[in-house]
Amino acid sequence: MPPVAVTALGFLTGVVLIPLLLRWLLLARTVFGSHGNDFLGPARRRLVWTAPVVLLLQPLPYLVLAVIAIAGLALRGRLPFAWLWLMIGFGLYAVLMGALILSRLVGRKRKARRAAHP
Repeated sequence: MPPVAVTALGFLTGVVLIPLLLRWLLLARTVFGSHGNDFLGPARRRLVWTAPVVLLLQPLPYLVLAVIAIAGLALRGRLPFAWLWLMIGFGLYAVLMGALILSRLVGRKRKARRAAHP
């Protein structure tokens, strides 16, 4: 397979795994954060009792560990060269998604600052 095709495959793998990772991280944040309003009561309630389900039974953390292991083996040269191109495509998508998220966060902070100080 040509390196461009393998890189595209890694990019598509990132398209699937990175949003799932972000969703899992938000779910973990929800589990360990304080919850409270009129319906839930005081803000001291937590959903920690769901932590084993969220953290251990979800397949995504194990997939992330596998991606990290594959990246490490590919960088050391213990896997065929195509795996390195696959990880480059995956990394490109991760960087693109990270830049997009950071730009949205910076934009929201600027918008909030402008609204606070007209």
